[in-house]
Amino acid sequence: MGRIRNIWSMVAAEIGRSKFYILAAAILFGFGIYSGYSSDEFDEVLSKATAQVFGEVRDQITQSDNPTLTSIWLIFLNNVRAVFFMMALGLLLAIMPIISMLLNGILIGFVLRLQEASGLSVAELIFKGLLPHGLLEMPAIIIGAGYGIRLGVTLILRLFPSMRTNLQTIREAALSGVPLFGFLVVLLFFAAIIESTLTAFLLLG
Repeated sequence: MGRIRNIWSMVAAEIGRSKFYILAAAILFGFGIYSGYSSDEFDEVLSKATAQVFGEVRDQITQSDNPTLTSIWLIFLNNVRAVFFMMALGLLLAIMPIISMLLNGILIGFVLRLQEASGLSVAELIFKGLLPHGLLEMPAIIIGAGYGIRLGVTLILRLFPSMRTNLQTIREAALSGVPLFGFLVVLLFFAAIIESTLTAFLLLG
C-alpha cells in the first residue's frame, strides 16, 4: 500500500504541475468538437479516414475467434499508443499533442453531426456511445496531451537562461511523466473494457 500511495502522490504532483496545460488541452479538444460539428469543410477527408480506420478495426474484430477480447485489445492498444506519442513527442515544441487534441475533437464533432444528419439522436450517441467509456478515456487522453504540452513548453522556456530558475530540467520532467503514463494506461485499460462491453451493449440494445 505504501508503494501505491507513493506512486499516486507522484501522479497527483504531475497532474498539479500540468493543470494549466491540461486545461489548454481540454479547450483545444472542445474547439475541435465545435469545429467538426459546425463545419463541413473537411467532410470528404474525414469520411475517408474514418471509413479506413474503423473498417480495418471492424474487420479484425469480426474475423476474430473472440470479438470482445479482440475489441478490448485493439482499442486499448490504439489509445495507449496515441497517449504515449502525445506525451513523448510533446518534447518537439508541443506540436504533436496540440494537433492530436484538435483532430480528435474534430473527429468526434464530425461523428455527432453525421448522427444528427441521419435523423438519429445526438444525445443518445453521447450518453450511450461516448460517456460510458469516455468518462475514463477522455480525461486520460486530455491529461496525456496536457503533459505533452507542458514538456514542450518546458523545453522552450529552458532556452532562455532567465527562465530556468523555477523550471524542472527536461530529464526531471520526462521522469515525472513515467508514473503518470502508467496511471493513464490503467484508465485506458478499463475504458477499453467498458467500450467493448457496456458501450457496445447500449448502442446495440
